[in-house]
Amino acid sequence: MRKFLLLAPALLLLSACDDVPAPQPQKPQTEREKAINNTQAASVVGYDGDALKQSVQKMVDGAEKQDAKTKQATDAAATQDEPAK
Repeated sequence: MRKFLLLAPALLLLSACDDVPAPQPQKPQTEREKAINNTQAASVVGYDGDALKQSVQKMVDGAEKQDAKTKQATDAAATQDEPAK
């Protein structure tokens, strides 16, 4: 009993002095990134989740490039249509 009485305060002190650093905040994921990461779960049912994720990521990147080109072309056409002052 005496050993326990000596050990209990020491354990309390050690548990209060936790040196574990706080976790670093991660950048928030977009809905698209969350959906792409969910494709890795396909490996649970027998598909190659990593390959599926890479394939989806490639398609998403292509769509984003096409969207950027379309926006650039639309902006260029809009500036040509403006009357000169």
